[in-house]
Amino acid sequence: FRKKLFKVHNRAELDEALEKASKAGLEVIVQRIIPGFDDHMYTFDAYLNQEAKVTHWVTCQKYRQYPINFGASVYTGQKYVPELYDIGARFLEEMKYKGFAEIEFKKDADTGRFYLIEINVRITNLNNLLFKSGVNIPYITYRELIGQPLPPSAVEGDTNLVFWYGYEDLLAIRDYIKTGQLTVGQVFLSLFKPKAYAIWDWKDPVPAFMFFKMLAGKFVGKITRR
Repeated sequence: FRKKLFKVHNRAELDEALEKASKAGLEVIVQRIIPGFDDHMYTFDAYLNQEAKVTHWVTCQKYRQYPINFGASVYTGQKYVPELYDIGARFLEEMKYKGFAEIEFKKDADTGRFYLIEINVRITNLNNLLFKSGVNIPYITYRELIGQPLPPSAVEGDTNLVFWYGYEDLLAIRDYIKTGQLTVGQVFLSLFKPKAYAIWDWKDPVPAFMFFKMLAGKFVGKITRR
């Protein structure tokens, strides 16, 4: 279908979408869409020790994602939201979870309530942002595994840092502006923040070079197939 979901507004549209999925042999879930722009998306990133207690955590706020409205982070900032700790830590500790987890929430634009969207139980694309904010999840994990756990810590304040996946953010910006969800001015003003890059790093530029090599290969492939 080349899309992540079917957006439906009534029972007839739901039945039609379910039939399409069934014919394609796909299992689906039905979810309510929480009102609010993409900047109403938040994350609670936490590490729980072998006693299933949160020892390290950070909260973040999405600004843009790709595909827009229902995609992955491409421009996300570290944002201190203590309410997310209250919700997320209790949730993970009561299930006796251990290790790293990222809970994604959306804040209802009408009620202000946070709703759980999903849980990632793996290192995510925000890893560099967490590291630059002061919480190095891979190292925290390593230290506990060798029996030398680090003291608990959390980012209890705003660093103004943002995670930036430049290539996909450009695609997202194009679509946000095209659909009237953002203006050029809003995008321009948002860019002047210290960055935690998704791929680029002056100390290790090879991944970025390989990424651009891959993009160039795809571009050439499209041209030669025409």
